[in-house]
Amino acid sequence: MVGQYASLAVIGPYPAIAYYDATNMDLKFVRASERDGAAWDPPVTVAGAGQVGRYASLADISGRPAIAFYDATNTGLRYVRASNDEGTAWETPVNVASAGDVGEFASLCAINDHPAIAYDDRTNGALEMRGQLPHFTLVGREAGLIEKNEMR
Repeated sequence: MVGQYASLAVIGPYPAIAYYDATNMDLKFVRASERDGAAWDPPVTVAGAGQVGRYASLADISGRPAIAFYDATNTGLRYVRASNDEGTAWETPVNVASAGDVGEFASLCAINDHPAIAYDDRTNGALEMRGQLPHFTLVGREAGLIEKNEMR
């Protein structure tokens, strides 16, 4: 099954999609070759070691496509950014969080051209946020209940 956990974003002037290929258990990326989405480039495998790519979240980070995703093999949150503007080549995914079962329901955005990721920390029953910002832990999965605010 192809196309699970799809995330759509505009990268430059082109629509693009990050998604989980359940048949191959890979994270994939595809970008339109025309601004109106009438034609598309071939899909690119972004990460394929283990069962990776669920809960994909795509964003434009400093002009390049970037994806936050869940690594089900290692129960952790990963982040990867393309090596070019088109997303035809990708850097090696980096571990963002891996203490316990973390990283499902990832949501990536750019704040001042830096990545920020909100995600589920299943182990502690909390919503977490990481980035080049203060680290917030919210409890009860309600945004109004901030438990701690630490710089990390």
